[in-house]
Amino acid sequence: MLNLFLLLTLALGFTPDRIPATNPPPDARAHSLMANFPGLNLIMIFGGYSDPTNSIYSDIWAFDLLAETWERLVPSDGNSPGNF
Repeated sequence: MLNLFLLLTLALGFTPDRIPATNPPPDARAHSLMANFPGLNLIMIFGGYSDPTNSIYSDIWAFDLLAETWERLVPSDGNSPGNF
């Protein structure tokens, strides 16, 4: 997947920019699920794994593309949204 990203970046002339975040972003992770909601201007991330800390995540984060802010989404009952 990373190779595809690099190929598209180089082929289409994109330059990587750091996305500013006014709220603390989620911890770095791999093997997470991501969904883009263009009509809502949101990107959502679920779960993942952190190799350095050996952590498994089962959380949901939303990035607002217009406000450039991260928000951790927590179910109203406080339980984990699922298992990764």
